[in-house]
Amino acid sequence: MIHIVSGLEGIFAFNTNDLKGIESVRYSVEFNYEKMCWYLYVHQLRFLVSTGCLDIIAALIRIYCYVAKADISGWMESSSVFGDKDNLIYTGFILDCISCIIPASAMIVMFLLMLGNCCQNYGTSRLQTGEFYAKIGAAPIRRMLTMRCNCPCYRTRPKFRFINRVILLILCVLFRIISSILYSVGGRTLLVIVCSISIVFLLISLAYDYYHYRMWWHYRPEKDTRHTKYSSKHRRFLPYHILGDNRDPMTLGNEPCTHEPCDNRKLEHILIYHYSDHRPQQRWFDISNQTQFYVGFHRRGAEKAIKIAHSEMPLSRKEPQMLGFGIYFARSIEDTKGKARQDGAIICATIRMGKVLLVERSDVSRVQDTDSWHQEYDTVYCKHPNPALDEFCIKSADQILEWVIVIDESCDRKVKKYGLDTEFSDTRCLCI
Repeated sequence: MIHIVSGLEGIFAFNTNDLKGIESVRYSVEFNYEKMCWYLYVHQLRFLVSTGCLDIIAALIRIYCYVAKADISGWMESSSVFGDKDNLIYTGFILDCISCIIPASAMIVMFLLMLGNCCQNYGTSRLQTGEFYAKIGAAPIRRMLTMRCNCPCYRTRPKFRFINRVILLILCVLFRIISSILYSVGGRTLLVIVCSISIVFLLISLAYDYYHYRMWWHYRPEKDTRHTKYSSKHRRFLPYHILGDNRDPMTLGNEPCTHEPCDNRKLEHILIYHYSDHRPQQRWFDISNQTQFYVGFHRRGAEKAIKIAHSEMPLSRKEPQMLGFGIYFARSIEDTKGKARQDGAIICATIRMGKVLLVERSDVSRVQDTDSWHQEYDTVYCKHPNPALDEFCIKSADQILEWVIVIDESCDRKVKKYGLDTEFSDTRCLCI
């Protein structure tokens, strides 16, 4: 028995060096995964252009097979071989051509580029391959090759852009599936095989569009290296470069919200269109008879905000606390600057106010540094002589329904590292 116990102790014994080795492997895996994500996003042009070229080749093969009546069994001598099936094959070919709008556009652009390159360098030293690819990699060319226009309305609506791309690609996939079926009924096996294989190229493009959408609308800041699930209240992180400071009143589709007061209570709308506004919402006592929900802004350090995203917002109990112990919120982001003890992130949250105790700024001593009001009230709202300085305190994190978090630029290098802040910048071709 002693020998057995000793053996088990030897199996399950870990020394410090073993743990350091495991930690080193885990860090290496995380680093390589992050590096791979960065490479796939930054160099997505190479993959999309390569996929597009394969799609173009597949399209040319299908055109040749249709025109030359080529098939696995050989070349058909005349259309009479198919009899009444000619119409089905013709219909399938038309749908197939419509589904090739993306590779066809890319092929035209590539042809014009190569033609221009030949004309430009005629009689001179040839343009190096790297320089040619650099021209193809220019923003306007990249957007034309991948059919990703720089519409201003996409800058604040990544989901809208993704939906449009999905609709386009899904239609192309459906057309090719129908074409494959019609080719099969018409007995054109080779067309069926090539058309079916080409569907994979569309699915790869669709996967990249989904990855692009996730990177923008389900953003994960650089310092978020936790491997736990997000809180059920966490909606998303928003990258700082799409916030309200970047709205342009002179650009159609990217202009700021003009409603005053704005009644849109979506947290993303408030941050994207009212980030610097002092009054994104009316004061609580002006709308308390219309709703029980209110939007509050809370400033925290970046790492603590990321921790909150994976857990819950803690109550403030360290004195002094002007409105007593609880979780503090301001009416706007601007109002949090002089009140917060930490900086680096903004939390925009929807709050269920419950029973509210309204106090004047001169009367806060009755609730200061205490939780006695918790027994009767859910929230203390401080009415300041300056409306922009109103703030409120809730007694429990259960009153928070959802939140969106923004990490400040100084604490998040990922936006610039991935080029998100310049991806939709205008070029010499404007929205292209």
